[in-house]
Amino acid sequence: MGRTFHINHLATLSGHISSIYCLADKIDTPYFFSAAGDGWIVQWEKDSRKTDGLLLAKVEGKVFSIIYIKEQHLLVVGDFEGHVYWLDTETNIILKRVAFHKGSIFGFCQVSSDHIYSISGDGYLCKWDVQAYQPIESIKISNQGLRSIIYDDINHTIYIGSSDNTIYQVNEKDLKVEKNILLAHQNSVFSLAMLSNDTLLSGGRDAHLKAWSVPNMDVKQDFAAHMFTINSIVHIPELSLFATASRDKCIRVWDDTSFELYKSIDVQKDGHINSVNSLLWLHTESTLVSASDDRTIRMWKIEKTDH
Repeated sequence: MGRTFHINHLATLSGHISSIYCLADKIDTPYFFSAAGDGWIVQWEKDSRKTDGLLLAKVEGKVFSIIYIKEQHLLVVGDFEGHVYWLDTETNIILKRVAFHKGSIFGFCQVSSDHIYSISGDGYLCKWDVQAYQPIESIKISNQGLRSIIYDDINHTIYIGSSDNTIYQVNEKDLKVEKNILLAHQNSVFSLAMLSNDTLLSGGRDAHLKAWSVPNMDVKQDFAAHMFTINSIVHIPELSLFATASRDKCIRVWDDTSFELYKSIDVQKDGHINSVNSLLWLHTESTLVSASDDRTIRMWKIEKTDH
């Protein structure tokens, strides 16, 4: 294999009383965030020895997506009913709630310090003004729900995975759909991630992982990476790895060039006992964070070992 790694379980964080759906890094601080079906937004320390979380806020509905806007110290929160909350993380005050989408908000991406995008079960992509906490523009992408989103800042392209089995390629400048990759998966496209080598990764409800060359979207890899839905993918560029999380309760760590499997983390290896819903890479800590239906967050140290 040529390279070896140690992956050690550091901590299990508990406190949420419902499935945990999303994680976000509080960039350039010692903290990260989680949000869950209990409506709780919790701040945790990246230092795995400190296992107590701080409840920042509680919203009425299940929270499916969050994104941290470093420049304004804002955490933007999307819930089950399509509400967007704007939380000041310095005062822990919800500054505004906007009812815009007609379906659950499944993801956000940031394209600049002034603008973010949201996707929803209503099939709409919405552009938001971060300063005004207001929607600017929205377009209907699909008649079915939009489940995953990521921004390619090199090609100024937004990639969206949909429940209609399609990946949509959207020009960020004019919000025009440039390409539809029909039947990208045999079922909903639940997760997307960008690799640094002009490669888009997609994970489906069909349990397949696909690698696409961008922007032309030729398939480079296609294989069954899990037993069930791939809920989350995260790149670990410092180690030339990526990780996937699945409803099959497993986390798997892969080489980002050869796509060789390095390790599968399951319940026998201190893993989760239910669906793993979200992954977060804390590069300053060399730590992978996972969140699950089992209401826990787990932290994993990944280090390259010398021969």
